[in-house]
Amino acid sequence: MPKLFGRNYTRAELLRHVGHISQVGGVQLLAFEDGPARGVRVLEFRTGTGFNFKVAIERGMDIGYCEYGGRSLAWIPPTLLPGPWYFEDQSSFGWLRTALGGLNNSAGLTHIGNPETDSVAHYNFPARSTETYGVHDRIGLTAGQLVSYGERWDGDECIIEATGRVIQAQTYGENLVLTRRYTARLGEARFFMHDEVENAGFLPVIHMLLYHMNIGFPMVADGSEFIAPVARPPE
Repeated sequence: MPKLFGRNYTRAELLRHVGHISQVGGVQLLAFEDGPARGVRVLEFRTGTGFNFKVAIERGMDIGYCEYGGRSLAWIPPTLLPGPWYFEDQSSFGWLRTALGGLNNSAGLTHIGNPETDSVAHYNFPARSTETYGVHDRIGLTAGQLVSYGERWDGDECIIEATGRVIQAQTYGENLVLTRRYTARLGEARFFMHDEVENAGFLPVIHMLLYHMNIGFPMVADGSEFIAPVARPPE
């Protein structure tokens, strides 16, 4: 059951205190209306713990703003969170102008890393035997399709969730479908992200996927430590 304001609540107890569950948490569909981010829709998740985050639908269903207790966890670039319509120079370093920023950027789905030219002869299109990929490819700046979002109760647990679909495809090329689901619980300061990538085309395709995490101030500052279980000391 949700733990809010220092105590646990059953579903019945909590609903007796509020007119609507959004009073204490949930997910809402909003949109930016100014600057480079104008037109970008976001799903704002609030968990009731001070841990909140915004999923940018037009930016590959990645998380932009994220905070805990009013303190930002994400690095936000000078250009804020532009929509994919500003994605320029897609075969070189344009990704750095528009994509990089927010809590995470998805990289892929057919290339990660620096620009590179590779053979695409397996697509059997003689006029295009090679393709030049830009930094981290294009999924992170591909507009998503919102499948569902909302809150639901599972007994005394309030589940906050959203699902979207992002398609990276071209004629005589790849046809990859990323389905992403975010799940959080009211009263818990965490979320889960579940990805499935489907090859919806007729030919085998190279697939690469990287999660580019952008942690910013004040989480990254003098005295910060990153602590994680590791199997062995780094070489």
